[in-house]
Amino acid sequence: MGALTTSEAYDALSNFASSYGPDPLLLLLHASVPETLRPDILHLIQINFLAGPADPSREADVLFAPFTTCLGGDYYRIDAQVRWHGLTLLRSLYREEPSGREVRVAELLWCHLEQLERGKRITAQTLLGDYIAVQRWVALAYLEPSDAARAFAQALRAIEAQSSADSSAVSITAYAQLGGLAAALELPLAGEPELLTYAKGLDALAKGDEPNATRLLEALGDQPLQIGEVSLKAPTQWLGHQVEERLRRQLEEQKKRELVEQQRQAEEVFNETEREPVAADPPEVVHAAAVVPTVGAIRLQSFSFTTCLLRKEDNRWKWSTKGSWIEERCILQVEGFLEQLEHEALRQQAGAQVVALTMVKIPSGSFLMGSPRAELERYNDEGPQLEVKLESFFMGQTPITQAQWREVAGWQEQTGEKWGRQLKPDPSRFQSKEGQGETKVRLLAGESNTDHRPVEEVSWLDAMEFCSRLSQRTGLNYTLPSEAQWEYACRAGTTTPFCFGDTITAKLANYDGRLAYADGPKGVYRVQTTPVGMFPANGWGMHDMHANVSEWCADHWHPNYIDAPDDGSPRINPNAKMDERRLLRGGSWDSSPRGCRSAYRSLIFPDFRSGTIGFRVCCLPQD
Repeated sequence: MGALTTSEAYDALSNFASSYGPDPLLLLLHASVPETLRPDILHLIQINFLAGPADPSREADVLFAPFTTCLGGDYYRIDAQVRWHGLTLLRSLYREEPSGREVRVAELLWCHLEQLERGKRITAQTLLGDYIAVQRWVALAYLEPSDAARAFAQALRAIEAQSSADSSAVSITAYAQLGGLAAALELPLAGEPELLTYAKGLDALAKGDEPNATRLLEALGDQPLQIGEVSLKAPTQWLGHQVEERLRRQLEEQKKRELVEQQRQAEEVFNETEREPVAADPPEVVHAAAVVPTVGAIRLQSFSFTTCLLRKEDNRWKWSTKGSWIEERCILQVEGFLEQLEHEALRQQAGAQVVALTMVKIPSGSFLMGSPRAELERYNDEGPQLEVKLESFFMGQTPITQAQWREVAGWQEQTGEKWGRQLKPDPSRFQSKEGQGETKVRLLAGESNTDHRPVEEVSWLDAMEFCSRLSQRTGLNYTLPSEAQWEYACRAGTTTPFCFGDTITAKLANYDGRLAYADGPKGVYRVQTTPVGMFPANGWGMHDMHANVSEWCADHWHPNYIDAPDDGSPRINPNAKMDERRLLRGGSWDSSPRGCRSAYRSLIFPDFRSGTIGFRVCCLPQD
């Protein structure tokens, strides 16, 4: 769609608020600060400035609104007039804040850009590099408007200084790159109208829009433009250069037409004496961007996620800029695949929501399983530490949810399939269905049911039946993780007690926050499960590895790692009885921080069920 007028933009905002409600509208107002949106920065804005758990549907409402344009890939731009109105409303809503809400969003944007640059992937992603360059200008313009104006003027002046008197065309081409920033900086640099008009005029020249360029530059006069201590060339000088540039282009076009005509005449002469052979069809060109990565028959796709680390500074733990704790968040990507769970009953229902497992690719590598002797509050069964080397595998990004369990439990056997045991469709202690009324569960803000909470009250035998059904139905090799695979995926390359660092907080996981680990803080005790994925993931995209529910592993229990497998395979006793105890990992909503460490392990009988125990699945390479 074309650019909106002022009245159309106002109507578009009103319609958006009526259609989607206050929370998506509030997210849209905050999203008016960045010049270009990506899903990662939009997600960070939501989790930092909107109350309650993050809701992906709000982000989708903004990204796919009628006034938002997809620029390709994961880049989106909100109409400029809508952004103007959005920013005005944002300032009005938070006019009591000393620094202004737009400045706080700009601070978040600046920190996010620094995290992206630390990812060392910019050189391989041209779009990402351009995005960071433009967004840095935007963030600086909100944070330090006068400094940004001088820097913008200096950048324009630097290009001018590099151009010789007879190469004005090169100057205009170079100016086009910075002139395009005028639209991006129009909101935060509204106090510098002459600088913006100058840049817009040069941008119009570069695009060949001579009438608009003439209107803009002549309005500034024929005197050099002064921005602070920076002096820019008189605007009207560029109009004379444009005439010269137009004549040069016309001459080049004439030469091209003459060469084409000469080539045509030469071909006619050749064809009169010798028939030209018919060329064979060229081979099909497969562009790299069109190739879908695969592992065997699995088609991979990318998933974005938020991760964080806790950092200690000046002998004190600090959280953000508001208190004593520092939490460093960033958004990363991993590869994986979606496993659709097609329940027969759902296929009969129009508009039924598709339930799927998100399986993340865990890279091959090695690690030290267990805890070092010096780790605070360790248990003796967490050693001796053992170096384990693992091949790549896939692991569920979250514990199995109640909705996922219900789907598989409701499957009916098909030809060639054989179920081993009956599964209750709704075994969980903490459950509440849509419209069920009052239950023992306290639903969180934004929750209408507990479908996205982990399933619990399932035994090891139940979990293995779930994996068996998945394997039979999909043809892939689903199973419970070995405890080595579980700890390797939990640590995600870290060696600290938790994947987040040397301690943990109740803002990062669901455990008994009344208890502290090391010199970390105390927090809330939620006394129930929480929706999976509510807290940040670790560095490999795995959510809820510390607490929420303890998770079954495939192994039999052993009191130490002496003679344990060093290839990541489960430790199975070949002559064990069916009731021999099995491994649990991860801690639960009722655990102390000590019981949520990466190395913590516990044991229980395979037919035991509890509101603190759930599981996640692995998908292993095919034989």
